Formats: sequence, C-alpha cells, structure tokens
Amino acid sequence: MENKAIQKFLRRAQLIEAAKVVFADKGYYSTTISDIVKVAGVSQGTFYLYFEDKKSIFEAVREEIFHKLRRYLWGYTAEIKDPFAKLEKGLEAFFMMYFESPKLFHIFYDQAQLVGSDSNLRTNSMINAIRKDVENILDQAITQYSLSHMDTALIAWAVCGMAITTAKACVNKGNPRDLAHQLAAFIRQGLGTEQVRSNDYSSLGF
Repeated sequence: MENKAIQKFLRRAQLIEAAKVVFADKGYYSTTISDIVKVAGVSQGTFYLYFEDKKSIFEAVREEIFHKLRRYLWGYTAEIKDPFAKLEKGLEAFFMMYFESPKLFHIFYDQAQLVGSDSNLRTNSMINAIRKDVENILDQAITQYSLSHMDTALIAWAVCGMAITTAKACVNKGNPRDLAHQLAAFIRQGLGTEQVRSNDYSSLGF
C-alpha cells in the first residue's frame, strides 16, 4: 500500500514536471494534454487518473511554483533578525529564483490572467500570502526603528509590485544581490530610515 502511494505521488509529480516544460514552451492555450503526456512518457488514460483536464494541471503547476517560492524565501530569510536585512535578503532570493526560471513565473503570473477569473483569484490569493509576509516585516521595522506609523499593507503591495516589475525589466541584465540592495535602499528611504544616493540606482539599468 505504501509503495502504491509513493508511485502515485511520483507519477503525479512526473506529470506536473512535464506540464511545466510544455506550458513554459508553448503557453497555456497552445498546450494540449497530448503534449503533456508525450513529454511525461505516459498515456492519456494515466493523465486522467490524476487530473480532470488541462486547467487542473495548470493550477497544480502554479501551486507548486508558489510553494517553491515560499520555501525559497523562507530558507533565505528564516534566521535573519533585522527586518530590513530580512527584506533585502527576501528580495535577493526572489530575483535569484525569477532569473533562474523566468518562464515559470510567466506561467504563474502572466498566463494565469488569460485562463479565467478563478485563476486570477488564485493568483491574487497566492500573492497576498507573500504580501502579508512583507507587511509583517514592515511592521517589525516600524516598531524596531520607531518609525512613523504607515499603511504597511499598502506599502507591502507596492513592494511586491516593484519586485515583479524590476525582475521583468532586469531579467537579462541585473544581478540579484545588487538589485535587492538598491530596491531595499529605496524602501528604507521611503520609510525615513536613510538617505539614498543617486548612484544607488545604477544597477537597475535606468
């Protein structure tokens, strides 16, 4: 029984990995189930043992990308106590993962907006979970550094938006550590903790 459960888990994972490859290469609408099972090396009948349709495996792929990102961020920031250092390291981890697999983030974020409103809702829910992590870090920073009270929920949305936009703009020309440092410096200045020099933005390529 245990071996069967492991086999099911591995076969499902095999299908998800194949779907990642095909969605990244062809996009959601051009991908067929036949494409996925061909890459996975299984039959269509096997596919339907695990997924109802193309949309269901698409959502499974996005869930896996999201959870991988959360694990990645946690692994890079869990031991850091200072909130601004934690934020900068989290940004660096995000840029690193994005630059390694920009097509996967295209699946997670951009393609989902073409699939339907329920996919958009799931995307917003996933991003909101990360946004809440950022908000908590900002709350810690305001407390620790005795900063003026601000709407940290709104600022956290802005940070997430800046991170995604910066990653897209700098995917072929940015260094994750430098980008994270510049963006974190910009945020610290906005919160009133330090003066940022004009040349601090040079690595963004603007």
